[in-house]
Amino acid sequence: MRSKKTPSPAEDAAFDPFGRFAARRQPRQRVCEHPGCQEPGEHRAPKDRQLSDYQWLCLEHVREFNRRWNFFDGLNDAQVEDHIRQDTYWQRPTWKMGRNGAAARSDGPDINDPFNVYRDHVGPGAADARRRWQQHQQDRRAPKAESPEDKALQVMGLDWPLEKETLRSRYLTLVKQHHPDVNQGDKDAEDRLKEINAAYRLLLTGLNDRT
Repeated sequence: MRSKKTPSPAEDAAFDPFGRFAARRQPRQRVCEHPGCQEPGEHRAPKDRQLSDYQWLCLEHVREFNRRWNFFDGLNDAQVEDHIRQDTYWQRPTWKMGRNGAAARSDGPDINDPFNVYRDHVGPGAADARRRWQQHQQDRRAPKAESPEDKALQVMGLDWPLEKETLRSRYLTLVKQHHPDVNQGDKDAEDRLKEINAAYRLLLTGLNDRT
């Protein structure tokens, strides 16, 4: 088998005096598409969110592009959630399984989902499920409304479970501490004592009702 002979520079000059074919054989170097830049454009970057058209940039400008690029820029929350859901299906249309499935509404495959894993994380109801979960978490963290007994316990500096003897002992201690005679007629001490008396009566009534 005869090997293909590589033409010498002299032969190239003889058959290609203007260098046209030699120029075609040279790899074409891209120039950065950033306005005014002449550096080699060796890095590809998308031109828009459709990812169907690209531009070639130098290293400096592709780094600048990456810092500023936000795929979801200009989309509202519903559009972002819809795009994430479509990404779960690899951006393909969905329909129910079975006969005439393609003609059905695209509300996700009709699969056996006893624990609602598909519904809450992948299916069309995933966005609503996330909102319900977020609301549940907020409700758990939100301070609960205090009952009159809870407020009375705070006044007395006590907590459940509570016994009558513990309540009486604490009441006597607070009365001695906040009595106006001990505090030289201080108005704040008098108001505090009124709160203590009211809290004590409320808690004692509750304990008596339970026994």
